[in-house]
Amino acid sequence: SVLSAATRRHLRELYEQLVAPVRAALCTHNLVIVPHGALHYLPFHALEDAGGALIDTYTISYAPSADVFRLCQVRPPSSEIAL
Repeated sequence: SVLSAATRRHLRELYEQLVAPVRAALCTHNLVIVPHGALHYLPFHALEDAGGALIDTYTISYAPSADVFRLCQVRPPSSEIAL
């Protein structure tokens, strides 16, 4: 119970620092998060405000880098399955 409360408090604090400043500008239901450095370890989908976790409002995807994300956007979809 104490650990859960502390975790949720940290998730709310991180939300306030990282998401709240840009929340009003988010005009989509799909977020692609491209973290940098130590932010790769942060569960952005679990960040929460009074309304709940970010994943409750948005479909969230992660990209390892902006270059990889850009490449995925310009490359045509493939019907082949790589094994």
